[in-house]
Amino acid sequence: IYAKDNKSVYIRGKKIENVNPASFSSLGYGFADDGSEIYGSSFNTYDFGYEFQISCASCNLSSFVILNREYAKDSSNVFYYDSRNHEFTPIEQADVGTFQVSDTEDIHKAVDAQDKNHSYKDGKIVP
Repeated sequence: IYAKDNKSVYIRGKKIENVNPASFSSLGYGFADDGSEIYGSSFNTYDFGYEFQISCASCNLSSFVILNREYAKDSSNVFYYDSRNHEFTPIEQADVGTFQVSDTEDIHKAVDAQDKNHSYKDGKIVP
């Protein structure tokens, strides 16, 4: 999806503006960062791929890890990715140390993640 040279970073051959190629790296699942911002990519039949900057005001990028297409965590928080608004939002009651995502991305599954205290579906606690 991403490529870079000494001067620029590209997504599917299109240059991404205002990105530091020296520190740019893929995080997996279509996400990347350049040390100061998180980027995402998507594919649609109209423009054959685009990138977008992702908002995550409370993310610590030095410890930020993508877990799957919906969840990420850093040293202090677990985040759910809101694809409509292109932002990672903290899951307030999630336990960072024990949080794990399911090994399947079956959208019909009742639970898609869990920690020592709760089970989660789409970033919300399952009662």
